[in-house]
Amino acid sequence: MAKLKFDLSESVRVQLTVEQQKQIEQLYSQAAKEIEEAAKKLPVTVSDVYRQQYLANLQKQLVERFNQIQEELNSGIQTNMKKVCEAAVKDNTEFLSKAGLSIKGAYSHVPDEIIRTIITGKLYEGNWTLSKALWGSNSKTQQDIQTIIAKGIAENKSAYDIAKDLEKYVDPKAKKDWDWSKVYPGTSRKVDYNAQRLARTMVSHAYQQSFIRMTQKNPFVEAYQWISGHTERTCEICIARETNDSFGLGRGIYPKDALPLDHPNGLCTFIGVIPPMMDVSNRLSDWAKGKSDPAIDAWMTDMFV
Repeated sequence: MAKLKFDLSESVRVQLTVEQQKQIEQLYSQAAKEIEEAAKKLPVTVSDVYRQQYLANLQKQLVERFNQIQEELNSGIQTNMKKVCEAAVKDNTEFLSKAGLSIKGAYSHVPDEIIRTIITGKLYEGNWTLSKALWGSNSKTQQDIQTIIAKGIAENKSAYDIAKDLEKYVDPKAKKDWDWSKVYPGTSRKVDYNAQRLARTMVSHAYQQSFIRMTQKNPFVEAYQWISGHTERTCEICIARETNDSFGLGRGIYPKDALPLDHPNGLCTFIGVIPPMMDVSNRLSDWAKGKSDPAIDAWMTDMFV
């Protein structure tokens, strides 16, 4: 038994996951910096009327800023999804080359196809879309901001102190006080968590769906094998999937129509179970010489449809 692994796209996925984590942190850190700069210009003690006006303006500024962040997240996530899909196409092209096939443009349509399938929610159950998910996360953030302002006013905090609390809330690297959840109940302790989780999940699912899309009709891929990430975040579900043998194919090996979808925040990977490359090359050689092979015919058609 040999293995088909998309090494390039797997490394691209890991790299993009690290890069986008930093990019998302930077978006929120910049917003926190803007609050900090605004707070520096404000006296600690101001009239109640001025305090109300200042906080209203600050909230309006933050609404605009987080709407901008939402747009940047949408664009950045889709860009990274396309990058990992394109890397998967290159991995598949390399496999074709090793098998003795040099087919220009094979599966070049897959990246756009996969992105469409994921962001419109066709991959998932329910009424989910990427746009709705981002809007929901943004809405929660703005609700938290409103809560912090309202609670600060109710407790007669100065505009400066409320601004500093908003800065602490928005800054993804700021440590919240132990009683933060009591002071501001219902607000998130980590403002960028939902965005980070969504971005990681979208890139991971784009990688998995690209892998499946380009190997599903490959007659040489006999099954899929689940490989867990084995990090400190690896969960019991993923370990169970890696050791599962309910199909009688071997530990972690699934029929091509039964590979589970990696869960949100997942970092697992997948490989194809294939015959030795010599057997693949011989079969392809016979087909190229005119021997009937309907499975290869269907595979060739699938590359461009």
